[in-house]
Amino acid sequence: MTHSSDPNSRLHYRPEIDGLRAIAILAVVVYHFNPSLLPSGFIGVDIFFVISGFVVTYSLAHKPDQPWKDYLLSFAAKRIQRLYPALIVCVVVTGLVGCLFIPTPTISLQTGIAALVGFSNLLLFHRSTDYFGQPANLNLFTQTWSLGVEEEFYIAFPILAGLCGFCVRRCPSGRQRLFLAVLSLSVVSLLSYLHFSRVYPSAAFFLMPVRFWELGAGCLTFLLTQQGGSCPVLSLRMRTVLQGLSVCLLVGLLLVSQSVQVFTTIAAVLLTCCVIGWFDSNALMTRLMSTHGLVSIGRWSYSLYLWHWSVIVLCRWTIGVSRWTLPFQLGAIAALALMSYYWVEKPMRHAQWSPSQVKTIGKGLLSMAIAGLFLWMLAKPLQGTLYSGSYDPELFQSSFPLDSSYELCRRTPQVAANFSDCSYPPLEALPDSFRTLYIVGDSHAAALKALASRFVNDRRVDRVVMTGEGGCFFSMDLERSALTDSPDTDCLGLFRAFLAEVMSHGRSGDMVLVASRYKLYFATPNHPNDLQHWQQGEFALALNDRRLPLSQGLEVYSDELIDIAHQLAQREIALVVQAPLPDWKQYPIHCQSQWFRPDWALSDACQLSAETEVNVLQPIVTAFRRAESLSSNLHIYNPFPLFCSVQRCSPFLNDGQLVFSDDDHLNNFGASLVYYDLVEFLRARSLLSSTPP
Repeated sequence: MTHSSDPNSRLHYRPEIDGLRAIAILAVVVYHFNPSLLPSGFIGVDIFFVISGFVVTYSLAHKPDQPWKDYLLSFAAKRIQRLYPALIVCVVVTGLVGCLFIPTPTISLQTGIAALVGFSNLLLFHRSTDYFGQPANLNLFTQTWSLGVEEEFYIAFPILAGLCGFCVRRCPSGRQRLFLAVLSLSVVSLLSYLHFSRVYPSAAFFLMPVRFWELGAGCLTFLLTQQGGSCPVLSLRMRTVLQGLSVCLLVGLLLVSQSVQVFTTIAAVLLTCCVIGWFDSNALMTRLMSTHGLVSIGRWSYSLYLWHWSVIVLCRWTIGVSRWTLPFQLGAIAALALMSYYWVEKPMRHAQWSPSQVKTIGKGLLSMAIAGLFLWMLAKPLQGTLYSGSYDPELFQSSFPLDSSYELCRRTPQVAANFSDCSYPPLEALPDSFRTLYIVGDSHAAALKALASRFVNDRRVDRVVMTGEGGCFFSMDLERSALTDSPDTDCLGLFRAFLAEVMSHGRSGDMVLVASRYKLYFATPNHPNDLQHWQQGEFALALNDRRLPLSQGLEVYSDELIDIAHQLAQREIALVVQAPLPDWKQYPIHCQSQWFRPDWALSDACQLSAETEVNVLQPIVTAFRRAESLSSNLHIYNPFPLFCSVQRCSPFLNDGQLVFSDDDHLNNFGASLVYYDLVEFLRARSLLSSTPP
């Protein structure tokens, strides 16, 4: 989101690039307020990436010929002066204010600390597979992921340019070398983007090497247009027409469905290159994009980008985001951005921090360290002390240890699951004859620890073995295609090992309880965030590396359940499958009144139409019931009526008790509620005795 737009700071200032920045930042802001208005407004970030690649190459090309060390120090000092003052102020102020309204802001504060060192994209990438993690739209500093990509590029690119001799005037072939190097790396990066967009979308989104081609495109545009001028190949009239057409198409892309994100991203990058490369100062489109209003917004774009997200997320935690609050929120964004630009960003960029570049860098690093320490204190020693509302952490726990040593059975490509180590109680503490409840699935299975505890404590079973891997639903054959090449996930390996364990050591009377968020895999989600990932294919299923249509995947899985039930029947082990739970468009905590969240601001997203939810889940339940009718050892347990009346579904019971920890996981109270209902279900199926032994 960086830019340098002071006419006096560059040899050939191009105001239309600031106009292009204005289009980009306005698209991003509108998208973050309401994605349905501009479904592809996120490509504003891609526009910024191209501009950054162009501008940084321009900047390096006009640096004086200087020794390697001075060249790197000068570049680093200017980047620090340009980026960090506004970032530090935004992160510190937002983090402090956020602690007043967010009961558990640790994840946001950790992201803020990572943003200060330029690696928030890596932290967010790491957390993107954490199914219990705080969602990105409630993280105060999610927007800093793009700064991380740019800052990592700013570390690598000057070194690459220096190695190619681009910044050394006595090396005339430096420009050609840099062009070939950037072109080669950009091709590799683009191919990796296409690959990871299909199999590992989080990597395609967050990682700089996979995004390098976008910044590289800006660099190549500069190198192809004679050091930042217009394209020399085309006539003036042709450039004028093509630039106008490119701008119109670029704006039109904002309205394209998000389901074709790969297409819109590539198209946005190419069109941005065309707009920059085919300019003419006398062209109509150049004059339109150079108007005072657009240029001013473009100059403010970095501060706007930082502060718009802070305001939106803080409002999500407090008064909400609606058409009634929109005027206040837009005013707050504009005021904070202008103060940031005129009081922090602009003066600090042009001030002389020190005659020494080393000292300038040192002052920047010291400021980052102090800000990082402040955020760490908010996250650790002072955690929760500044929160101004009422909060009971037990209401939002979706799992708690069966005892201090218990851990779920896990498996990665590097670590095999040892199921004897995740037995509760430990095997050595059990009698010779014991009964086991196996609980398996994705994070919805992991959220049933309270249920598992009650099964053991009430002596319904003698031990529990649990495995729950976020994003992995229980299957021996089907796998999310987005995880097939994930280096940290081995869903099929985990569940095949699990079934082998049950078949080898399971005993007559044991039970296998399967719980997964089937709604993501076998239905079209009605949750906006889930729908976004679903449209991108992140939950698409693959069989032998072949992606399956929705209906076919459900049919294959139903047949697989019948087969697994048949295998377990050979050892007289029952298979119980929990049908899907309802989920919510908002965290339940946002449905609780606080002094800063009055009743009028409470979101109605926690109250769902039961009819709508039934219609979404009905194909799954119907398929499961069909499978149940074909296997006497398969039992479908449906907890849906516990949370839904005839008309409405709610994460609260009639007495106001909260039973969900977030938008789809049960908390301890919810898991206990399911326990009592499940016991009655198992008794009715003669899988449990009427009274515990």
